[in-house]
Amino acid sequence: MNDKQEPMVNFEQAKALKALGFNFETLNCYTEDGNFWGQEGVLDVPVKTANNWNRRLDLFSAPTVALALKWCRDVKSAKYDIYYDCFGWNFYFSGKHGNGYEDYDDLESALFDAVIAEIKRLEVGKE
Repeated sequence: MNDKQEPMVNFEQAKALKALGFNFETLNCYTEDGNFWGQEGVLDVPVKTANNWNRRLDLFSAPTVALALKWCRDVKSAKYDIYYDCFGWNFYFSGKHGNGYEDYDDLESALFDAVIAEIKRLEVGKE
């Protein structure tokens, strides 16, 4: 990843997003064995157009963390806050299933965990 690329969700996060119904179009995806396929053409052929890869059984859409968070907010009504103070990056989650507060060394870690926390909250709500 170069300085201009946004962080992508990892394979486990992509699988969880698919299970929750993530349907935004992305340029990147993972194969069912966890190989990344995207604009760089990791699987020999680069992806050139955005697609909802989750429509296929063998692929998992791989959005940026920002797009995954947008989907959680817009589609699943996620409520969370990530902020920086004198102690570093912090994640505050206030949803139906309680409140959480944790410290992070960098923003990317907080964003990834925000996605995971919201996914877990949504999965509990499906039961």
